[in-house]
Amino acid sequence: MAYKVTWTLNAKEGLQDVIFYLEQEWTSKEILKLDIAISATVKTISSNPLSFPLSSTVIEVHKEVVDKNNFIAYEVLQHINEVRTLAFQSTKKLPKY
Repeated sequence: MAYKVTWTLNAKEGLQDVIFYLEQEWTSKEILKLDIAISATVKTISSNPLSFPLSSTVIEVHKEVVDKNNFIAYEVLQHINEVRTLAFQSTKKLPKY
């Protein structure tokens, strides 16, 4: 059974920061590629959230690479069948997770 995936405000803001950067420095083609990669990653996480590695710095938080430049950090709330996305972040920033 697939888990429901929700995005926290922090994760939404992280995604907005990345999209803003891409709009300023790259083309819409890169934004589309990112959108496709996010959709595929979220679908995979929803189907099997415990299969991805745990963070080395935060207990009970998993990390999954979206593409070579970005990752998603999330927690699994098994009792309510939900995956809560905590952060969407560039791999080039100092990680919180």
